[in-house]
Amino acid sequence: YLAPGGKETLSFSDGSYYFEYVYPGDYEVAIDPETVTGDYKLSSPEITKVSLNENDVLNDIDFSFISKPIAIQSFEGQ
Repeated sequence: YLAPGGKETLSFSDGSYYFEYVYPGDYEVAIDPETVTGDYKLSSPEITKVSLNENDVLNDIDFSFISKPIAIQSFEGQ
């Protein structure tokens, strides 16, 4: 999401996302960790501060994720 302004967006299958019609100014681009699927964990800060000037296109505001470990339990035959 984008704050101030409360604009929300979803990411595409390749992880990209965009906000349309944003006025120049200072913003926080953030991800809601509650919306991340249970298989992944956010490994970057969940908020990035950006300054947007007129006609800017910012392409490098990324968030990183890592896979959560999978617990494997084995049982010996009886």
